[in-house]
Amino acid sequence: DAMGVAPDSDVIAALLNDASLIQSLRDYADLLIRNSPTPEGKNAAAGRQLHATLDTRDATQTCFGAVCGALLTAAGELRKHSSGKSSIQRLGAEDDARFLALHAQLGERLLQARGWLAAQRVYQFNADALAIGDALLAHYQRLKHARRVLDFADVEWQVARLLSNSDQAEYLQFKLDARYRHILLDEFQDTNPLQWRVLQSWFGAAANADRMPTIFLVGDPKQSIYRFRGAEAGLFSLARDYLVEHGAACLQQNATRRSAPPIMHAVNQNFGRVAAAYPLFQPHTAHDSGRTGRVEIVPLAQFPQPAELTPDGYRNPLTTPFQDADTQVREIEAQRLVQRLQQIIGQWIVDDEKTGARPAEYRDVMILVRNRTHLAVYERALKAARIPYASTRSGGLLDTLEIGDLMSLLGFLVTPFIDLDLARALRSPLFDYSDAELLQLTTCPGDSLWQRLRSLTADASPKLTRAARLLSDWLALAGRLPVHDLLDRIYFSAEVPARYATAAPDALRPGIAANLDSFMELALTLSGGRYPSLPRFLHELAELQAGGDASSPDLGKTAQLSNAVSIHTIHGAKGLEAPIVWLLDAGPHRPRTANYASLTSWRAGAERPEHFSLYGDKTLRAEFQAAFFEAEAHHAQRENFNLLYVAMTRARQALIVSGSASSVRQDDWHGQILAALTDQSDATECSLGDDLSLQPYTLLPGTHHAAALPIALPANLHQLAAVGCRTIPVNNAQINYGVLLHAILERIAPPAAAPAATLLRQQLGHPEDFDSALAHARRLLASPQLAAFFDPARYHFARNEMPYLTADGEARRIDRVVRLDDALWILDYKSGDDASDTQLQQRHRAQLDEYRAAMAQAYPNLSVRCGIVRGDGRLLEVV
Repeated sequence: DAMGVAPDSDVIAALLNDASLIQSLRDYADLLIRNSPTPEGKNAAAGRQLHATLDTRDATQTCFGAVCGALLTAAGELRKHSSGKSSIQRLGAEDDARFLALHAQLGERLLQARGWLAAQRVYQFNADALAIGDALLAHYQRLKHARRVLDFADVEWQVARLLSNSDQAEYLQFKLDARYRHILLDEFQDTNPLQWRVLQSWFGAAANADRMPTIFLVGDPKQSIYRFRGAEAGLFSLARDYLVEHGAACLQQNATRRSAPPIMHAVNQNFGRVAAAYPLFQPHTAHDSGRTGRVEIVPLAQFPQPAELTPDGYRNPLTTPFQDADTQVREIEAQRLVQRLQQIIGQWIVDDEKTGARPAEYRDVMILVRNRTHLAVYERALKAARIPYASTRSGGLLDTLEIGDLMSLLGFLVTPFIDLDLARALRSPLFDYSDAELLQLTTCPGDSLWQRLRSLTADASPKLTRAARLLSDWLALAGRLPVHDLLDRIYFSAEVPARYATAAPDALRPGIAANLDSFMELALTLSGGRYPSLPRFLHELAELQAGGDASSPDLGKTAQLSNAVSIHTIHGAKGLEAPIVWLLDAGPHRPRTANYASLTSWRAGAERPEHFSLYGDKTLRAEFQAAFFEAEAHHAQRENFNLLYVAMTRARQALIVSGSASSVRQDDWHGQILAALTDQSDATECSLGDDLSLQPYTLLPGTHHAAALPIALPANLHQLAAVGCRTIPVNNAQINYGVLLHAILERIAPPAAAPAATLLRQQLGHPEDFDSALAHARRLLASPQLAAFFDPARYHFARNEMPYLTADGEARRIDRVVRLDDALWILDYKSGDDASDTQLQQRHRAQLDEYRAAMAQAYPNLSVRCGIVRGDGRLLEVV
């Protein structure tokens, strides 16, 4: 009945065998010819074509399409004809009116027939797809049964059957009533109809037995963002009404304890403008009205200028790289992200529940995206800026530099004559060849790079001989060992983890180490691990890489980083919060449309779905599905509002919104928020709230070590006599100045993000000698003799106050460790010591020798050198 036609009826034959309809079509064709301004005009040609089609008609799709072509456009809409002075002159008033009437009537008949044909196509598509789907599910169920496992859908369905329709329902309901008297249902807005059916069965039986448990239901329909998993936000209202009928109290809370007032102002302004389309929202208030906060709307990143074309209109691929506009514009947004983060970290003040106000750290920042499509662009920018981050992006392992190096090495072991693979392996941290060394190698005799490497004489450099020896060993093993065992030999003999850790910035080391471990694990899990050959392993890796992130193995899982930016999708961030939230890629988007999916209408409280069907592209959608598509669009709009609400309310103190320009004008969160805050349609940026970089702060009481309090001992407890006494070190000005200078150097020496002088003074407790100590520290950083140790362009990495443990488990700290090209340097600041150079060397040699031994164990392949930095900026090496 909903289709309006029988699934097996011949719509075209019934239409074209209707004599009255055919006569009307002929009359329409005659009038169409007469209504043409010229004999060769479009109307005349269409009329003659319609006559020819009717003369040779048969009940085929081709004939039906030709008839439709005379009255309908290619888009399936009725062609436009209207009455006018010229048409009345050509046809006469009576025939002009009849022509328009026939055009409308015949067009309606043809559109109806097209709708019936579409309904039959959709019906047949559903019949075929559901039959295949049913067979697939049956096979899946048999497989689970054979393995004695259940998935979550099985659990839901079986529990619903047990509590609703089974012989054991009353017994199970009684057992639940006897065991649970108090029930807390959290995040109820994400409940699906089947889950509510389970709860209804339980609660209904309990109410009938006068044993209704205490129920505490918590939820927020504005945070319902999992409709794709079957969640139905309408169940919240239904459950609320059900519980109120049983005596429950309904409490509403629109005051937030999380977000600062400026963020709540932005939320209220944004959703207040769309109140008619989003009735769920009510104005919010901030519980802590005095908390500082900030909202920034960054201008949209604009498309860069297109690449220059050659005179013939083509791009020269040898000189001009291909520019993907979508990627380029997001790279611009990503650069703005890292630049702003570098300004925020160490400069803004955030509220910490444990320590009180303190400078912002990387761990205070949460980046949110709608989807993972462009996440790799933002990650590359963070990595290039050496900003530590923890991401939830799927795939990507095979696209990392370190895994690409290993794949090139394995490719060389399969085909030693491929120079490019060997060149990449030699250039990697595995062998650490420079460009000059590679070019020098090409001048040696031999037809391939490998032959040239093997032809080296015995007096070649240790680096070259090491590479030749290791590669020869691995080539001998490549055809005999399983892939995992071969990689294990490579990792051990080439010191792979240690070499990559040495070459990588501190922020990237955990991720690189995890990726190396994941690649080793992949060699065990892919195709049975020990059985595939090395060529087969590389072939499967190539197939995974070609499949994109959806097929590629995930990046290695790092241990929870103590200080790193976190990256989440908005769905993944549900329930999380952060002092600073950056909503990326919030500009205009073209909403995703599923070409093949299911269409379900399951009203809240109904026992079963009202409608269920499958649909495809536009040719596989029918009129009887239109109302359900409209309802689905309404739900999608509401969930889009919910998604933005969840994103904005993750922020405690600061919310930053950015995006990229787009040719579409749909789903523009950036523009929506900007218009709400500025009340201007042409605004490009805005900010509101407090300047977080200028807020004074103090640590909460208890965050410093408190003085020991005397404890009253029992009178009958024998007290031991005191042995020795604790002495207080002399607190002279020279010692205080040295401690202050150390503290300033720790905070301003690269790679530290040097805070403003005002903030630094606050951090150090407003010391008296601050100005002179800060000037002294800056002179040391600018000393020409020390430039190699403080200029980031001249060293590989540097660490201030580097901690380590001695063999006895005691904690030690080194003032500064710097990796140069030729050595690892340990620097010890002795700015206030008046001793001579020789005395200073003798006095601190034992201490520096201990530092040297510790770093030599951590970096066994580097030469470790020690130096004392004197107050006048001179470096005194201790050997």
